[in-house]
Formats: sequence, structure tokens, C-alpha cells
Amino acid sequence: MTYYDPNEFQAREFVSGLRRLAYFLERNRALPSPLNVDMIVFPRGETDEARCAEVTRIGAALRSEVHHDHHGSGHCRTSKSFGGVSYTAVAISTRARARHDALMSYDGSIHPTDADAW
Repeated sequence: MTYYDPNEFQAREFVSGLRRLAYFLERNRALPSPLNVDMIVFPRGETDEARCAEVTRIGAALRSEVHHDHHGSGHCRTSKSFGGVSYTAVAISTRARARHDALMSYDGSIHPTDADAW
């Protein structure tokens, strides 16, 4: 999910869109809807500390616990559920980003010749 400054026009449009969607689904109960929706934001910041500070600020606003080094990843995370809808903020550590970039550097390098190998 793209991360917007809460004062920007796009953020207001996003919230307005959520309300319109809820209103639409409420009046069209014959349509299928998911059991849950996870909205995840990835705070900006040049350093792990800056990104984690933003997650901490978001956690305070949500009144939710902030988990540092989430599952040994070095990530910082907070989340709150509103029924089947959850709002989560995750700061991905620089170390994890580097591991991911290294892994993805091999993308496209291997081309199996046997379709059944998959």
C-alpha cells in the first residue's frame, strides 16, 4: 500500500473511498465480500530507527502494542483490528531489505527447460 501523509488530498480520498465501499456493500448484500481485509502501510524513513519511530507513533494512535524484531526479522510492527478489517504498520529493516534484494537479483537467471519440473 502506498503511504500518504495524513494531510494530503489522496489520504482523504482514500478514506472517502472506504466509506463509499462500505456503504455500497451494505446496500448490496447479494454481492460476495471477503471475510477479512488487511491494510498494511510501510512508513517512510531513511533509517531503521526513523521507520520504527513512525511505527511507534502509529501504535500510539492505534493504542496498540509495538513489536520490535518481529519474528527475528528486525522489523518493527503494530496492528489493530476493527472486526474483519485490520490496519498494520510495518517498518522493514535495512538488513531484511538487503537480503530480499540479494535474493531477487537471481530472478530471471534460471530458466527450466522441462515444464514438468514445476
